[in-house]
Amino acid sequence: MLQPDVKHKRLLLLFIGTTLLMLLGYALLLVGKYYFAGLDGMTSCSEDVVARTVSPSKKYVVSLGRRSCGATTPFASRVFIQFNPEVNLDSLTEEVTLWQDTTSANPSIEWQGETSLAISGETNKNFSYSVRALNAVFEVSIIDRN
Repeated sequence: MLQPDVKHKRLLLLFIGTTLLMLLGYALLLVGKYYFAGLDGMTSCSEDVVARTVSPSKKYVVSLGRRSCGATTPFASRVFIQFNPEVNLDSLTEEVTLWQDTTSANPSIEWQGETSLAISGETNKNFSYSVRALNAVFEVSIIDRN
């Protein structure tokens, strides 16, 4: 049989080894999350811009993005506006979301005037609203194509 000192030393080494192994595993888990998700808030969402159109005066750009956050969440369509970076070189190009929906199929965007937009698709809705953004008030109309 082992002497008490040797037995206690082995248990202490086993405890220290297990603790270090758990800390190493936790550190690798955190590093893996940052590595695979990027450093943008640890999100696994991606957004592809599928359409972009410039306002009649070329001051604004409105874009249609298709957002995917993985297999368990539906795609989301998002329309956002920003100053045209090709014209407004001194301006910040902040994005302002004008519309977002998870049920629309194949939406499209069209300028109706300098601050008026039409978003059409299979939305099952028809309505209009105003959005104050980028030093202007934009009139947004949602139009069901069906």
